[in-house]
Amino acid sequence: METRGCPVAWGTLVDPLHFPALELRDLRGRERPSPAVFDGRWNLVFVAFRRGQQKAIDEWVERLGLLPDGVKVWEVPSLSGVWTMARGMIDGGMAAGVGTRDTQERTLTFYGDLRRITTPLGITRRSVITILLLDATSAVVARSEGSFDQVAADLLLAPARLAEAD
Repeated sequence: METRGCPVAWGTLVDPLHFPALELRDLRGRERPSPAVFDGRWNLVFVAFRRGQQKAIDEWVERLGLLPDGVKVWEVPSLSGVWTMARGMIDGGMAAGVGTRDTQERTLTFYGDLRRITTPLGITRRSVITILLLDATSAVVARSEGSFDQVAADLLLAPARLAEAD
């Protein structure tokens, strides 16, 4: 069962979590290693582990509306390494389903040991999507999980909106 979105935490200045170094590939077939690929002033990253979670990501993206200046959106579907041999077919199917060049370029697939993404990001549930707001250094400054919730969205984007107001 999908839970409603809820803010989990804001990052701390003492020891923030950072997006790990991973071999990612966009749906146009280009290698896009993280965290260097996250080149926005702010990066809103949706991490998913199951095919059915795309609906939750789509809802978030649609309902967020106008984003603060400097926010770039990324999707990171993460699959176990056992699927690596089928990557071309899986990514090709995703690319065909997505259609737009922009979405294909912002969708970055990861195939490998899922602990390489869950552990450094503190993700404890793969049954729901995790949404991360990263700063320009790829530090996690805010996070949420689950289905769209307006309060969660407002809190998630608060650091970027505050920076925009400066």
